[in-house]
Amino acid sequence: MGRRIILGLFFVLLTVAKLAAATLPDTVGASFSHDSIALGDVVVYGSHINFGPSSVQMSAITVGKAAINSTPVFMGEPDVMKTLQKFPGVVSSNDGTAGVFVRGGDYDQNLIVLDGSALYNVEHLKGFVSSINPDVVESINFYRGGFPARYGSRLSSIVDVGIRTGDFDHYHGGLSLGMMTGRVHVEGPLWKGRTSFNVAARMSYLGLIAMPVLRKVYDKPGSLSPFENMKYYDINVKLVHRFSNRHRLSGVFYYGHDDDTNSPSHSTRNYSTIGNRFVPHDKQTSQEQNRSNSMSNCWANMVSSLYWTAQFGDSFKLNTNLSFSRYIYDLAYDNHIDNTVTDHYRTYYFHTETSHRAYSNNVSDLALTTDGNLHLLGGHLLRAGASISFQRFSPGVSHSMATFTKCYNGSLNDNTGMVPSPMYIEKGDTVYNDAGNGIALKTASVYGEDEFRLFNALKLNAGIRLSVYGAVGKSYFSFEPRLGLSYLFNENMAIKLSYSRMSQGVHRLVSGNLVMASDLWVPITSEVPIMTSNMFGLGFCAELPLGMTLSVEGYYKTISNVLDYRDAATNMLDNEGDWAQQVALGKGKSYGIEFLASKSVGRTTGWISYTWSKSLRTFDKPGQEINGGKEFFAPTDRRHNFNATVTHTLRLSGAASLNLTAAFSFLSGRRGTIPLSYIFGFGIREFTGATAYADQIVRDTFSREFLEVFGTAWGNNTGAPLPMYTYKNRNDVVLPSTHHLDLSCTCVITSRFGESSVGLSLYNVYNRMNISNVYVGYENNKTVLKGICPFPFMPSIILSHKF
Repeated sequence: MGRRIILGLFFVLLTVAKLAAATLPDTVGASFSHDSIALGDVVVYGSHINFGPSSVQMSAITVGKAAINSTPVFMGEPDVMKTLQKFPGVVSSNDGTAGVFVRGGDYDQNLIVLDGSALYNVEHLKGFVSSINPDVVESINFYRGGFPARYGSRLSSIVDVGIRTGDFDHYHGGLSLGMMTGRVHVEGPLWKGRTSFNVAARMSYLGLIAMPVLRKVYDKPGSLSPFENMKYYDINVKLVHRFSNRHRLSGVFYYGHDDDTNSPSHSTRNYSTIGNRFVPHDKQTSQEQNRSNSMSNCWANMVSSLYWTAQFGDSFKLNTNLSFSRYIYDLAYDNHIDNTVTDHYRTYYFHTETSHRAYSNNVSDLALTTDGNLHLLGGHLLRAGASISFQRFSPGVSHSMATFTKCYNGSLNDNTGMVPSPMYIEKGDTVYNDAGNGIALKTASVYGEDEFRLFNALKLNAGIRLSVYGAVGKSYFSFEPRLGLSYLFNENMAIKLSYSRMSQGVHRLVSGNLVMASDLWVPITSEVPIMTSNMFGLGFCAELPLGMTLSVEGYYKTISNVLDYRDAATNMLDNEGDWAQQVALGKGKSYGIEFLASKSVGRTTGWISYTWSKSLRTFDKPGQEINGGKEFFAPTDRRHNFNATVTHTLRLSGAASLNLTAAFSFLSGRRGTIPLSYIFGFGIREFTGATAYADQIVRDTFSREFLEVFGTAWGNNTGAPLPMYTYKNRNDVVLPSTHHLDLSCTCVITSRFGESSVGLSLYNVYNRMNISNVYVGYENNKTVLKGICPFPFMPSIILSHKF
């Protein structure tokens, strides 16, 4: 099916191209970007690149600062990753969050780099804000296919973020106050003309302004309690020293920290019972349960790099980068439960339970890379380079539980006021600890590519990347050919073809498709091989009059050795033992058609994008079947994705201007697995030392209401089996589609004191109840699914000043 779609698209594009080539004038338009950025005399990460018809590169765009700052998003905070979600082939992890999935791939298949250094977690506040500060961004080169040989180590996309170099001659700065975050930015010379700095910092105050507003908007303000204590801060620093116009040394540092620690919560529950194993059957008793819970959760990203860029003569450029990245995650739960059964005169049963569960996920990444560009006679542009990296992954889980139980024989001491004698006393302690001593992964890669014209109308980029992965107990070799072809009908119109094979040595284990910081990063092992992908792309692009561009692309991608939890496992927090024994290896495929039209010149700018796509997974290896070995939709499968963004600038009197932006988004509902079927039985569990006597205690401890709602592995008091809920197929439930209209208005006033602006944003103007998650609820003794809408209509304001 996918191949037929691509083949049909090829003939359609070829026909359209031939017709249009005869009618369009031979004028060169502008590539998509709201900024005009001058290239320096050396290699620059994330520098502006023209990906129009004159370039052989397809499936790539450059996004400038103006597009990032003008895109209206939740709470009005400019956001790099949420801006990328507005382009074809990209869907969000959830409505209003910063995570991205590209062309049916998973979150871990995106390589996000800050000036060449990898960033493992790109989210603050569990997705409300991305980790990339827009104040320091020069521009972003975003590749979702047709990867040239100089890029590797991920399957789905490359987000190449260039950090802006500070001004060598003058001091600049800015201050911004929004609903969730305050930002400050300063840049200027340390040694005028030679050394510059660029420093930016952010800090959140979610509970100060945003939470009170949200409580007024939400129908159930209590649902905000999990977010009340979230906070973050981050800092970006870039230092650059110019030895000459051709040699410079740059240092980049980023650190971001999130904290989500909840204070202990308490709850008490009372209900009545008539008799049980330890109470006379004619006695009316009451049971009281006191429960307290607390959670400590924090995570951090650190990125640092030192790189030298140089230009030798007019034809050779070189960049060498030494980088170190680290991702740290810690999560701990503490629970305490007291259960007491009494008839108000005496205690028949007392049980207390204290549990502690801790989880950590640490990743360290040390890398050295060197890249060179060489211009030769005949129009050849040679690129070559090499990289080595050392990564260490340290996942860890620890559990501990202490219990104390007293059961009394009330029937032997039935006189009022007398204390029953102890009949049964039990103490228990359970400890499990897998500290995660660390799993090492060593990687080495070399590549070479050549870009040249075969003849006037046909341009070619051919390259090869060779990668070696050194895992514990085994090594893997990957041969990765890359090819890009571009046929120019004239200077404004081209049809493009690409093929790329990619490999990846890291995995991210998830319990669902909502990007959360608790997901587990793990490397390949002797049992878990590298992931590989093959992607074919075909597209047409044209530069039209008035600064407009048009592109249509089709792609087909296959993935091997994709990883997922087995049916019996959910996540590392709930399971003990080696993570590699809890996962299955499978394969995937995705295909789709993408459309993008943009305008980047004049007072009215913007773009329209649409994507139709499918993403599928199959796990049919013997002993590793998921969904019975049958093909099923991937959690990232979202059939339709439409976005339209328009910005208009009004020149007011004097030095004032008004920027008006409207953005509309439509996205098919996310997929997930919900237990909508049930079977009758006694459940599946291992009896590790448990006795029938302990089973009786459990039956007497939990209320009948609990058993009726959730079922039990022990059956009910009569010994009859209870219904246990299950599902028919993986990811066979599709939530309703999400759509919303967002508006923003920014007034900018320039004076001798600098540039001041006031921005007003309206998110989800018509208050669409977009459901991001569901949970099982109960109404009138019936089981119902209830949806959660985290982002209703939300006004926000942001104040900024630049000097």
